[in-house]
Amino acid sequence: MLQEKPKEVTLFDSHKQLSDIIDFNHPLVKLADSIDWQSIEEELAQAYPATTGNPNKPIRLMVGLHYLRYMFNLSDESIVWAYIENPYYQYFCGEKVFQHAFPIDRSSMSRFRERLKKRKLYKLLQETIKSGFKTKIIKPKSIETAVIDSTVQEKNITYPTDAKLYYKAIVKLSKLAKRLNIRQRQSYIRVGKKLLIKTNRYNHAKQFRRQATTLKKLKHRLGRVVREIEREIQKRAIDLDIEAKTLLQACQRLYNQKRRSKNKLYSLHEPDTVCISKGKAHKRYEFGNKSSFIATAKECFILHANAHEGNPYDGHTLKGMLKEANTSLKEMIDKTIRYLFGDKGYRGHDYQGETEVILETSKNKKEHKLLKRRSSIEAVFSHAKQNHRMGRNFLKGVHGNLVNTILSACGFNLKKIYNKFKRAFIRMLQDSFFLFFYTIYGKNTHLQWLAQPMDVSVKSGTDGYANPIPSSANGWLGWWNDIWVRGVVHG
Repeated sequence: MLQEKPKEVTLFDSHKQLSDIIDFNHPLVKLADSIDWQSIEEELAQAYPATTGNPNKPIRLMVGLHYLRYMFNLSDESIVWAYIENPYYQYFCGEKVFQHAFPIDRSSMSRFRERLKKRKLYKLLQETIKSGFKTKIIKPKSIETAVIDSTVQEKNITYPTDAKLYYKAIVKLSKLAKRLNIRQRQSYIRVGKKLLIKTNRYNHAKQFRRQATTLKKLKHRLGRVVREIEREIQKRAIDLDIEAKTLLQACQRLYNQKRRSKNKLYSLHEPDTVCISKGKAHKRYEFGNKSSFIATAKECFILHANAHEGNPYDGHTLKGMLKEANTSLKEMIDKTIRYLFGDKGYRGHDYQGETEVILETSKNKKEHKLLKRRSSIEAVFSHAKQNHRMGRNFLKGVHGNLVNTILSACGFNLKKIYNKFKRAFIRMLQDSFFLFFYTIYGKNTHLQWLAQPMDVSVKSGTDGYANPIPSSANGWLGWWNDIWVRGVVHG
């Protein structure tokens, strides 16, 4: 694969070597060293051949930017800006020399994701799992017990109402008519906006009859615009492109759908969005797609992730999820999941295989003590939504649902590994500080009590956190050291 050649750096260049800037004990440096970048490049090189046009950007750069983006919950623009400000980000993405210019345009991130098919995406997730084994975040034995559950990944759309959809369709059809040089008798943009405002006000005032009448008028205006454009297209024999055909079909579908219709249209720019009700008290309906995770029961490390089209029954998704997860794990460590815990939403599944699926019932809770870990995956969903960009999906289409789900799982796994290195790094800095403090002030007579052994009467007490005071072998300085670590590192 043709790539840009790295610039040669000499002692007389103004560029600074990253090795002279960064601390190699930093958690991002250790995380970067734990990932097998060569394996990722070999797998993804087939999807990015460079036979024509400009040379490709390095695959490690693009993959590293996406890993960082989902680890720290950044947008495409933000991660590109952060790259030129943070030398550790540059080291993570494979740079040797500190860069002062943008590595890519933010639009390159979208183009890179478009070419990542399902197999390539799972390769990125597999490498985070391998890194977890390498850093001992998870043990091979933990694979035997896993948890499965599903959640709703909400799409970036406005809350759908009939009035908003009708008016949006009128505006889009008017733009299409201008593009096709079709002169409308009336565009209904101004009239439609007034009807939309009236509909919302009548609904707020609970005047539902007037609201229904106004909504019917707005729907009739949409029907007039659709029929007029169709007549002109047929009369002039205009050859429509894919975008125009898709818009006309969506508007016809919107106009014909009724209250109890199946497969309703909830968004014109995201027609694959479905309405899902999970029974939440604070959010009765959610609009997006259904995504599933399989995570270890002990460490809550994500082993497999998938985004489903439509709103399938959870039990019907279990067979495919478990088969893909076991195949992936067998390739990595030659092990499969032995026990899989799920909630009652997976009743009636059609899976038959070596993995034993155990549902959360009162009878099974008495027989399997580890079943109490079934609810641990709920926290995984919460972190993925709050901190790893799964709360609102900004990527377009069905493929965007899959990309966002799997990369969110990658970001979650890498953040767990990063946090382990971060705790060790903070402990190292803290030890260095107290060693320096004792070296400078330990010999002063008014501070010698810091190094003196603690009184036996004090040793048997507890600290302010209701934890036993540690051994007095390290003196008061060691006791304060433990309190500082408990407060800062373990938070």
